Amino acid sequence: ALCVAAPPTTPSYQGPTTFLLYSQKNKISRLLMQPPEEGKQEEVPDILLPIKRARSIQSVSYDQVEDMIYWVDHARGEQPARQVIRRVRDTGLTDRLQMFDRQERFLPFDLAIEPFTWSLYWTCANTNTINVTRLGRELVPLGPIMLGGTMDRSRFIAIHPTRQMLYVSMAGEFSGEEGGARLEMIELGTSERIVLVNTSVGAISALVVDTEDGRQVYWADIIGSEN
Repeated sequence: ALCVAAPPTTPSYQGPTTFLLYSQKNKISRLLMQPPEEGKQEEVPDILLPIKRARSIQSVSYDQVEDMIYWVDHARGEQPARQVIRRVRDTGLTDRLQMFDRQERFLPFDLAIEPFTWSLYWTCANTNTINVTRLGRELVPLGPIMLGGTMDRSRFIAIHPTRQMLYVSMAGEFSGEEGGARLEMIELGTSERIVLVNTSVGAISALVVDTEDGRQVYWADIIGSEN
């Protein structure tokens, strides 16, 4: 069961420092990974965050600088249907923050936040690009770092902040929109691209990098037998 948490009423509220965010269709929940610090009030281990405006969540990322949750929303049920990036504080309050509004030629697919440069990296399903947006009170589009094509259809991404490496799945001709036929690594400082895996990959449906170890990348494959 999930517990619904009301937004805090005091400005001194501070959320937990270590947790896992996960989505379920139009809900975002927070799972605590460690016991509370000494002297702090214990929180419910698994809590449903008071997030509004979510319709059909595809990807979630967290901004450690501003305690902000970002997600790609397919917005099914809205007329007309649209695929957008939205953001909200972990308290559920929007605080009149600027949103990513509808842009007809962009279909956001996946996203990842790099905290050191405070930048949002996101892939686009119809332009096959990897784009960068500088975060803050105002969102500043910086343009694409990779222009795609029929052989470079970027989809899922994961970022290693300290190594400044971006990991990306490239969709193959027959793998559909779910994932990729190969896995690449992009050095953010030089834009150098390195192919990590191009065999035994069916369709990647999730991607994550171990930022503690720094050398391990994990992915889910809904077609292939290895991951």
